[in-house]
Amino acid sequence: MNRWNSEMIQLKANRDKVSRSLAILDERKHSLQSQKDNFDHDISRLEDEISIHVERIESNNAEFLRIQNDLNEAHTKEKEIRDQLHQRQVEREKIERSLREARQLLINYETKDVQIKAHQNEIKTRMENLNLSLQKARNSVEVSQREFDLSQTSVNEAETQLQHIKQDLETKRVELQKRHQDVSELESNRKKLYDQAAKLESDLAKLRVQLDVLEQAEKSLAGYSNGARYLIQNRQQGRLKGELRIVSSQLIIPNEYELAIAAALGEYLDGIFLGQDTDVDHILELLGKESRGRAALFPLDLVQESRTVKIESKNGVIGVASELISYPDDIKPIIDLLLGNVILVQSRQIARDMMHDIDPFGKVVTLAGEVFSPTGTILAGKEGATSRLGRPRQKQELLTAIQLLNDEIIHKKSEIDKSDVQIANARKLEVELDEEVRLANREYDRLREVHQQMHLRNEQVKRQMEWQQNQVSTLTSQIKQS
Repeated sequence: MNRWNSEMIQLKANRDKVSRSLAILDERKHSLQSQKDNFDHDISRLEDEISIHVERIESNNAEFLRIQNDLNEAHTKEKEIRDQLHQRQVEREKIERSLREARQLLINYETKDVQIKAHQNEIKTRMENLNLSLQKARNSVEVSQREFDLSQTSVNEAETQLQHIKQDLETKRVELQKRHQDVSELESNRKKLYDQAAKLESDLAKLRVQLDVLEQAEKSLAGYSNGARYLIQNRQQGRLKGELRIVSSQLIIPNEYELAIAAALGEYLDGIFLGQDTDVDHILELLGKESRGRAALFPLDLVQESRTVKIESKNGVIGVASELISYPDDIKPIIDLLLGNVILVQSRQIARDMMHDIDPFGKVVTLAGEVFSPTGTILAGKEGATSRLGRPRQKQELLTAIQLLNDEIIHKKSEIDKSDVQIANARKLEVELDEEVRLANREYDRLREVHQQMHLRNEQVKRQMEWQQNQVSTLTSQIKQS
């Protein structure tokens, strides 16, 4: 009986427990049903809002397309109007230039006419004076000619005796003079060669000093960013392994493109090429651990091949930047990445015209260093970075110039040696001929003393007559020219 009572009590307890569980479950059911109703209401409300937003978006898209079409039409009309304005300005400038030239030509003709009239009056007066002087000169020539004929008759016999000796002496004197000139020319030429060699050596010394300055600047990494200089110094000191090179130091850039290339490279101007055997993670840890600046890194095994932009040849467009410079083949992927989508042009107007025709990641750069992007941004100004960018070109030019000067100096020294031998031989012949002239001159002086007085008088008359004849010739020539 007790056992049954215990079981009855246990069964009642279980029944109460089950009843409570059912009550709890029923309450949860009501709560979940209430939440479901709320969710259904929210879903319905959100669906209505989504429908409203979709309609608004479609309306906005239609409005945007209409505005975009209006903008395109406005741009087209603006370009047409600008072209017409430019054409009218060019025509106006041509007309104004023609008018100025015509006015200047009229002034020149009037001035020339006045000058011609004044010159005619001057020539008339001058002709009268020249004719009077010519008549006087002819009379004087006739008197001198008669006097000279009488004197010449007296000295003919003496002149005949001296003729053979004089001819021989004159021949030797001419030859001696020629020897003197030859020696002087040889010595002058040798002096020029010495001066040229000295100038070449001076120029060579200057070029070597310039080359030393460039090499010292490159060795000290002057002008490079702190991060790039820090990494290269660590590589030079053996703290980093592998191949590290500053990309800009490998470029040979024509002088006229240096400013544009520097602007195009921008923050990558001091970028560092990392060879395949370089530990990139170690370099990144080194830069992050010490506050030595930032650096742009180009690991060769990570740089992807880039496609070089293709452009049409047109006036004012110079070309793709990567095709206008020289560089080692192993850094070609980096150069194509940095400069393969950069187009160099002559002016900012051409750059503006090309902005909307290039790749979204491309750039248009003017020779003045102005960088135009398709997004509409423009970078301009000068930072002085072109000096270090031009070092490789300057070094190459200096090495070429030094080699040329060395070759020229060697050639000049060879010419100097040849000139010394020629001068020695010419001086020996000069001494021998000078002795012959001295003996012939003594014999000629001895015979000339006999008729010197007569000869002197004859020469005086002759010179006077020749002077008067020259006066006549001069006056006659002046009259013909007038």
